[in-house]
Amino acid sequence: MKKVSILLFGLLVFIALGTTNALASECLTQEEKDLLINQVGLSEEDLEILPLEQLRMFIEEDAKVVLENSEIVTFYENPVQEGRITTFGTISSSKLQLTGKAVKLANSSSGQKRYNLYGTWKWLSSPVNTYVDGMSIGFESGLGITLPTSGGKVVEHSHEYATYENGKKNRREYSASPDDWAPGSGVAALYDIRQGGVSHQGFISQNVYMTKSTGTSNLKFEYAHAKTAFNPAFSVSKGVFGVTVGTTIDTANFASTLKW
Repeated sequence: MKKVSILLFGLLVFIALGTTNALASECLTQEEKDLLINQVGLSEEDLEILPLEQLRMFIEEDAKVVLENSEIVTFYENPVQEGRITTFGTISSSKLQLTGKAVKLANSSSGQKRYNLYGTWKWLSSPVNTYVDGMSIGFESGLGITLPTSGGKVVEHSHEYATYENGKKNRREYSASPDDWAPGSGVAALYDIRQGGVSHQGFISQNVYMTKSTGTSNLKFEYAHAKTAFNPAFSVSKGVFGVTVGTTIDTANFASTLKW
């Protein structure tokens, strides 16, 4: 009986791992893809990066993209040290595509307006430094944007890091809780970038609620690329949550304005 239980457990693990390797876009019907692109306003890359449950949540919520920003940034990596020899000359450069979006969701049962804020990142050329990177979504505090909580934790959150091997998605990390957050100011996630695979990419997603019927807030989407083994840190600066400035971290960010 014990052997049978072990075999069944192994089969369930295999099925679960196989599911994480499937592209979300491959599990969607053509009708769902059309709805997400033509009505919600997502891109083909969103269908590749975002998980299936979030994509279907957008359909159920009759969601609509209300703002988006995207840009490609270049990080210039430090010279690589091999033993006692440091290779000088041209410093390697790595390009990263960043995207930030705000998606309007259906109102809550109490009538509060709800939005999903998410950022995606994708290395167009693999980074030389593979330490722990991070991404944050910040908004102005005191303007009526709140984070949903339950049991002392921030909820309605997710973030993921994945690579691709032989055309299959390899989920490296996934979490339903932010690695850092500030009340009414934003959330952040850390990603342990690893060697191997191609198309290193990930996302951070957070639902937020508006306590005021109308308002305007600046949003800040920020990516932190570690140049050394020191992890990125986050804090509130001038009322907006984001990456803490430091000499061991390169940052890229852009701002948007959300009106509701």
